[in-house]
Amino acid sequence: MMAVMSVRQDPLVEARRRAERQVRAALEDARAARMSRGLSMVDVATAMGCSRQLIGLLEAGGLEDPGAVELVRYCAAVGLDLPLRTFPGGARLRDVGQIRLLTRFFGAVGDEWAIRTEVPVSQDPRDGRAVDAILSRTCGRIGVEAITRLTDGQAQSRPALLKQAALGLHAMVIAVSDTRHNRAALAEGGAPFRASFPIASRAVLRALRRGELPPGNGIVLL
Repeated sequence: MMAVMSVRQDPLVEARRRAERQVRAALEDARAARMSRGLSMVDVATAMGCSRQLIGLLEAGGLEDPGAVELVRYCAAVGLDLPLRTFPGGARLRDVGQIRLLTRFFGAVGDEWAIRTEVPVSQDPRDGRAVDAILSRTCGRIGVEAITRLTDGQAQSRPALLKQAALGLHAMVIAVSDTRHNRAALAEGGAPFRASFPIASRAVLRALRRGELPPGNGIVLL
């Protein structure tokens, strides 16, 4: 019988823990920078226009949430630059459509595969990426990414390929909701998808139902 197992915790809980670790590390670096430059807490507080007590709380981790602006200002006061930027991750919130799409896909592949969902790409806590699902048998592992609405073929296909390479997956399958919009998007502007995921739905599903690896990366419309 097919077993579906989730191996990833709530992405928002993970995000909070990751943020707390990053804040602690930044505060430790800033405190070390302050001391190495011979600056007192009063010096930093005067530069920031705040109280010495606030600096003490910052360095002691006594504030539950120091706030991004104050943290950046504190680092600047001791000669450090704390950049804030975003990068693609994998631990996104799922809408009902994505959950239904994955459920349809799992039902379509039969009972030959062990299935894990939300599988982290690496053990590095700084890497928030995850594969929507991984199908496993003795013959190999297949990644699955669920897309309910196609927008930019290159932007949506590249992260899947990077995850495939990072995990050494034998194949990557993009499960796409079978809608008029998505069929039109594949027909009119789906070249990036077709180039990287050339195997058609029927061939992918036929192989998976037999418990075999598909002959390559593919797209499955469901």
